[in-house]
Amino acid sequence: MTLSNMFRYFGTKASTSGYVADIVNGLTMSGSIADAFGGLGTIGTELKYNGHQVITCDVFTFPHLFQLARIEK
Repeated sequence: MTLSNMFRYFGTKASTSGYVADIVNGLTMSGSIADAFGGLGTIGTELKYNGHQVITCDVFTFPHLFQLARIEK
């Protein structure tokens, strides 16, 4: 399977990002979080806002650069 044949998610997790942050905060209030395949960085941005250090990546270049702009600014 080539990367061009992989499924791409065209959507947003904005409506659930607060819920995900609440779950993570229930487990730990600080620390490093890996947001693998972070897409446009919605979850990573929410976790950073909640005080976590976020390490993020994506297999595709554009989403990864978008994450860097949102999360590592």
